[in-house]
Amino acid sequence: MERRISSQEDVLRRWPRLTAHLIAESLGYFTPKDAASAVFAYKNRRAYHCEWYLHLQRFSPGATLEDVGEIVIENAIKRRHCHNGFMSNYLLAKEIVAESIKGHDPILASWF
Repeated sequence: MERRISSQEDVLRRWPRLTAHLIAESLGYFTPKDAASAVFAYKNRRAYHCEWYLHLQRFSPGATLEDVGEIVIENAIKRRHCHNGFMSNYLLAKEIVAESIKGHDPILASWF
């Protein structure tokens, strides 16, 4: 039986690599807590409201924010081997997630 995920902190601890790949997929737009909140919403089959998802929704006619969240998370997983560029650096994102778990979070975005 799968353990219930009740918070973004649970997501950070349980799926740190997915959280890091989501940061890389967002090109640093997501902070670790934002990425964890997006995963939390996805796992609970709810929409996650953020500017990036709203922007992506405009290019997917008929898609709900729930649909956009699913697409983004699937893309983060599918493209995980490509997260090694300047704005899409998985190794840096993984370090930022580790720091977030310790209580040191970026405020605005992950890369600055």
